[in-house]
Amino acid sequence: MVTGEVKGATGFVARVQYYAGLSSQHTRSSHWFIDTLACQFAGLDLADWWRPWRWFRAMGSAKPPEDMGPAGFRVDLVDDNRPARHYVAFLMIGYYLTYPLGWLVMYGWEILGWVRYGSFSRTDILLAKVGLQHGVMIRRDGPEILADLIVRDLLERNFDQVPNVS
Repeated sequence: MVTGEVKGATGFVARVQYYAGLSSQHTRSSHWFIDTLACQFAGLDLADWWRPWRWFRAMGSAKPPEDMGPAGFRVDLVDDNRPARHYVAFLMIGYYLTYPLGWLVMYGWEILGWVRYGSFSRTDILLAKVGLQHGVMIRRDGPEILADLIVRDLLERNFDQVPNVS
């Protein structure tokens, strides 16, 4: 991420618009768009998709290249400092898998989290469901719609509220 760029939900929307513009300007595919978002915001590489243990390790690992932070995201969808990362991981899953398979991955991931951390996050499930739905929509309608979907479904309407992720 370039120094001085806006972070949080506003910065996330701006970066998604940037990548969608590159996708349409250079006749790159929706696959390129989703893969780029997954790499930049979630640290995921499609090549690892077929190596489940590597894939799940990457989903649970450290900071992605573009770490946006929680500011400006809907409070009910945030339980850590990287909501964009979680959302984009499930956006990719929704894009590449059928919706029922995406649900299996989502609940499988949460069960692994419960085993690993001893807790189950309803917030993660809500955010993952939005990501899955948006992934299906991108597959059908293309990358240009994603920024508007994010604004509609992920951004906090009351900007005085800041997610508490402590």
